[in-house]
Amino acid sequence: MTLPAHSRLLTVLTYVIGLAFFVWLGAADESAWGATALGALLPALFLAHFLLRRFGGQSLLLRKVMLLIAASGLLAGCVAPLVTAMLMAIKVSLNVTLYSPELVLNMLERTPLWALSGLIVGAGLALTVYARHRPATP
Repeated sequence: MTLPAHSRLLTVLTYVIGLAFFVWLGAADESAWGATALGALLPALFLAHFLLRRFGGQSLLLRKVMLLIAASGLLAGCVAPLVTAMLMAIKVSLNVTLYSPELVLNMLERTPLWALSGLIVGAGLALTVYARHRPATP
């Protein structure tokens, strides 16, 4: 299986998430939904760019591609609570939005759950790639 060297969809998603980040940063919102959504999307976006930059255009075994996608989901899930906590800290330092320390600690306590969720999403994406892959017939 050959991974694409460039993805227009990934480029568009990068711009959309970047715009959402700046809108969220300027909004006076005290809920954790925006920080949580961005905290989950940013590591996944970073890993997708890394995988395409590192393995794009190369021919890889299907099982290696599936393993890379599942492992990337696990890694993104592990990093998501940390990124969310950093985003909350950035928003607190720039605005008058107050996130309680308990909220930030509760987010960090959920790291194992986020890791499991990332692994499940990554495994689902890997199975989707497997199902869509049609081996060449001789």
